[in-house]
Amino acid sequence: MPSIAVKNIHRLLMTLYTAHPPGQAIKATQFPCLELYNNTCPVLACLACMPGVTESRQFFRRLIGSMGWAANIWSLIALILFICTAWISVEAVNIAVYCKNKIGLFASPDGCDKYVVCFNGLGWQQPCLDGLHFDKTTKVCTFASTAGCQVPAPAVEVKAVPTLPPATTTTTTLTTVTEPKTVDELVSEAQRQLDAAARESRLYLDSKLADEAERVRSGRGFVDSKSYQYVSAFSNAKPYVKQLSFVADILLQTCRIIKERFHIDRSQILDVMTRIPSPIPPNPNVHLPDTPLSRPSRDVCPYPKNFQCDDQYRYRSFDGCCNNPQYPGYGRAMIPHARLVAPQYGDGVDTLRRAKNGQELPSGREVSLRLFQDINRPSNINTLMVMTFGQFVDHDLSRSAATKISVEASGLGKMEEVKCGSDGCETGQKGLEACVPIKIPAGDPDFGNKRCLKFVRTQEVPALECGFGFREQLNQITSWIDASQVYGSSKEESDSIREFSDPRRGRMKLTPHPHGASYKWLLPKDDVDLCRDVNSTIKCFMAGDERVNEQAALTAMHTIWVREHNHIEDMLFTMNPHWGGEKLFQETRRIIGAMNQHIIFNELLPVILGKDVIRREGLELQDTGYYGGYNPAVDPGIPNAFATAAFRFGHTLIQDILPRANRDHSITDRIMLSSAFRRPVHIYDSYRGGVDSIITGMCDMPAQTYDRFFTKQVTRHLFAETPPFGLGMDLTALNIQRGRDHGIPGYNFYRKFCGLRYAHSFEDFTSDFADASVIQELKKLYKHPDDVDLFVGGILETSVPGGIVGPTFACIIARTFKNVRDGDRFWYENPNAEGFTPAQLQEIRKISLARVVCDNLDNIDTIQPFILLQPFKAAFENFDVERPLFDEGDFYHKPYGRNYNFYKPRQHFHKPAASKAGIPQTLFRKLYQGDFNKRVSCNQIPYVDLTVFMDTFFKK
Repeated sequence: MPSIAVKNIHRLLMTLYTAHPPGQAIKATQFPCLELYNNTCPVLACLACMPGVTESRQFFRRLIGSMGWAANIWSLIALILFICTAWISVEAVNIAVYCKNKIGLFASPDGCDKYVVCFNGLGWQQPCLDGLHFDKTTKVCTFASTAGCQVPAPAVEVKAVPTLPPATTTTTTLTTVTEPKTVDELVSEAQRQLDAAARESRLYLDSKLADEAERVRSGRGFVDSKSYQYVSAFSNAKPYVKQLSFVADILLQTCRIIKERFHIDRSQILDVMTRIPSPIPPNPNVHLPDTPLSRPSRDVCPYPKNFQCDDQYRYRSFDGCCNNPQYPGYGRAMIPHARLVAPQYGDGVDTLRRAKNGQELPSGREVSLRLFQDINRPSNINTLMVMTFGQFVDHDLSRSAATKISVEASGLGKMEEVKCGSDGCETGQKGLEACVPIKIPAGDPDFGNKRCLKFVRTQEVPALECGFGFREQLNQITSWIDASQVYGSSKEESDSIREFSDPRRGRMKLTPHPHGASYKWLLPKDDVDLCRDVNSTIKCFMAGDERVNEQAALTAMHTIWVREHNHIEDMLFTMNPHWGGEKLFQETRRIIGAMNQHIIFNELLPVILGKDVIRREGLELQDTGYYGGYNPAVDPGIPNAFATAAFRFGHTLIQDILPRANRDHSITDRIMLSSAFRRPVHIYDSYRGGVDSIITGMCDMPAQTYDRFFTKQVTRHLFAETPPFGLGMDLTALNIQRGRDHGIPGYNFYRKFCGLRYAHSFEDFTSDFADASVIQELKKLYKHPDDVDLFVGGILETSVPGGIVGPTFACIIARTFKNVRDGDRFWYENPNAEGFTPAQLQEIRKISLARVVCDNLDNIDTIQPFILLQPFKAAFENFDVERPLFDEGDFYHKPYGRNYNFYKPRQHFHKPAASKAGIPQTLFRKLYQGDFNKRVSCNQIPYVDLTVFMDTFFKK
């Protein structure tokens, strides 16, 4: 075919699509004969349906023009062959502003691989063939290397118009639509188009999976930084999660098609789509607790609705289902996170949250750089154990799943990382839809030599009912406080860490310490990837939660709880040797779960929330008797805002170092935090104290104050490849981007949800922020108060009286734990057949985190009764000491200068409101003079008398 024909195809397209009265869009009412050609070549439809003789003559005059018959015959033949083998969906959209005073072909503001056809004030956007770019000089699509494309700034938003998808099907559709304005009209029109849109969405899914498989193959040479690999491992997704996403992709793509076809505003799309029945039917299968989940089909809702439960069964299921006989799916693993406030996505259903004016929000790294500096402000109230135990609890409640892709075009093969180009910054390409890198601002003092921080979206999943709506994110673990981080969230996980060698016993696996029998045993070894400094002896560890190896203090916490399981099982076996292995295991698990519940509500939540919030939100524990608050109507699902923002408050408490302390409570070693990530050697190192010294160090070292200051060990050196001072990732930037990825609405909306005053201006935040100077920075970063990210606003708030977090995070955290408690049939205080006897319950109430520590370390003599708090008097005695800080210029003790304690006794005696501690003057005097929480012998910490668990004590 002559080359001139290729150029003339584009001109011919313009002629074909503009052969109708100027200023009007093509409408079915104007061309009724279009109905005759819906299943034939659309070019013939265009030729046959011209509105009159005049237009026909104009068409043929333009066709012949000055180019000659021969060239245009070739062009027409080529055009018909090209278009009639493709599946076409045609919409004409008037974009008069963009095409004003223009006739011809022009570069598209939407990308180099598209162009806009302008004629008489009308405009249509067309794609080039795959891999080609539009050359604005020659007006043809050509190779990208020769096109020299530069995307122009759009005059106005160019809406979706006729497109030519790849020729992967022989189905031909010509759809012309009107533009109804009311929601009822939109619903009616959308329902008529639903089947076609759903079919198109299934084709889209096939194409997407094929593109992803190609990306896996083409990206084999790309190697992600170790820093990113560690971040990704933290939210590693099971293969089942990818299969859940197939239904989500179909539903979301159908929403996009309807939205674009009818030009539905992002504020209306949910109103329209939620009134349309889903093309995905319910799951007909019956799920048995703790049985493997079958591979989900893309044609059926993957979440089971029917459960076969034994309401008389004494123990929790591992996967969390059947806790609630009325709603057996409540709280189970592998369902979407709950929502407190409707999400806000950029397009209304799927893309990252945008600013109120529709523009991009500021880079998460820029926000981090401006607001979250590294200033040392140690607390004289809380120990570093608040951060460590808080993280341990968090891993019992939520775990999201990062997007993975498969080398198989079916999407069912081995899952691999999404490779976002050679530097992790490629985005917007086929197969890379999950890549949304965090931009590095100009002049960044830490990451200035990088374009971005790689970021991959959380895997999309459908809503629980598989109806039309917005993108959801999965919680891979149970919502209950059931010690799932110890036992796993499936029977398969639990069995992998149980010891089955003696059928009479119900023990958990432990491995002998390599340094001899004088040391307590360690967690079972695991040959997982991404562990540092491992060899034939030193390995990473296995636990009920895969995140066990993230940092050494978390590993140590897992270790003492598995030891506690075996410690209790030993005593139960001695008293009840006839029980058998399964009953011993389940009874011990039941006690461990109750201990966790009691410690969280008795020790952790009062420290985080303060007693006023505890009382107001109904989170107080019973001193005696049973709790009467169980409500089967309460959904215990973990809110997305809790997992993505509120319970990440602990990141501001992190110290630069992971301290080791000896039995005399002297700090003997300071490990830079970034050197403790995924490095199990610190657990094995008995010379420096191993697990003992790490746990004791957490009890003795103060946490950082809850404020807007974060250590650079997590904002610059997170998972650094060459710790302690090599470049890594920025945890706060990741938190901000993750919130936008999940569609978490801005901080202002959660203020309103929690009963705080909605801020109409940035100045309205002033009274609630601990540092009013940040208002000006917020105004530089954000255009509107609604734009401020939830994580950012929550961190900036003044702490509630007697607590750590501010009122918004306190509201979210309190509501979450209230629902988890009230919706749990197995809650340890509940009066039911599966519960504890009054005598057993009173013993459970004696447990403390200090007791668990004392029982499971090798060498510990003394400890404070509440290890989340420092020994009060000792903490306030030396308030003018020079605290050693770490700097890159000196690996060891190089102070920046004098750091005065922020909680001097005289401040509390004479001006108690001067600090965020919020301790009233009279209470401070009482605590200080009474030497509150002073260290005592482990023998003085109350024990739990397990003799009440002999058979004769069991409730009949």
